[in-house]
Amino acid sequence: MQFIATVVVASFLVLSQSPLLVDSTRFKVNVTITCWHRRPWFYMVTMSEVDHFFGNKDDQIDTEGVKVTTQETVSFFLEGVQEDDELYSSEYEVALRVVSDCCPGRLRRFSKNPYKVDMNVEHDIRSWDVNVSVCNQSVPVNTYFE
Repeated sequence: MQFIATVVVASFLVLSQSPLLVDSTRFKVNVTITCWHRRPWFYMVTMSEVDHFFGNKDDQIDTEGVKVTTQETVSFFLEGVQEDDELYSSEYEVALRVVSDCCPGRLRRFSKNPYKVDMNVEHDIRSWDVNVSVCNQSVPVNTYFE
């Protein structure tokens, strides 16, 4: 009986210290990325580096420079953005990890011409539902989290 009471009290303390999962100050962000590539196939953009959209510009991802010849534009929504997050209002240069040939096992990095990210806060959102539409299919970004 004492053990059960201890577990209940401990659970209450943990929950009372945790941030609320539903927060009315969170917004949806519309992101448009221009993906540069060297081959006739598309590159699937993954959001494993999603935290680099926020914070200081010094946190940008270091990538290898690669000569590019063509480009594709990808648009998607990034949700869970808070009002006090530091968003870069017009075009924020960021290098994202991409997957060639729509295969999550083959990763490559590019930054010779960094992707242009146009971020616009739209409306209040309370859940995650992020998709990238590339290669004639719509794939949940979470599928490619590492």
